[in-house]
Amino acid sequence: MPSLKVSAPDWQRPRVVSLFKRITTIGSSPDCDVVIGSGGLGPVHANIHFDGNRFTVNAVERRYVVEVNGRKVQAHRLSHGDEIRLGPAVCVFRLYDEPADDEQRRMHEVRLDGLRKMVEF
Repeated sequence: MPSLKVSAPDWQRPRVVSLFKRITTIGSSPDCDVVIGSGGLGPVHANIHFDGNRFTVNAVERRYVVEVNGRKVQAHRLSHGDEIRLGPAVCVFRLYDEPADDEQRRMHEVRLDGLRKMVEF
């Protein structure tokens, strides 16, 4: 499933957000799908639009800076691995699922182990 791996200065770890909606909003407002309250972002700073075929990142207003792979853009068709910078936050667009890291595998195994124990009970 397409996703964004979002890193912000005040977060201890990056977060992965699945892109399952036609329009995913990103900004400082709690009403956004991806809320980044690190400062430097507008209430609704940008959105990612899926038209059924491709994903595009769009600055909601001209005054909001959106960079893709180091270049300022107002709109940009996204490709797997593109780096999107929104103020102090960095998002990496993933069109394809990433393999799980060791910690995710361990958490998955712990959950499965718990389910197995419940079934065996």
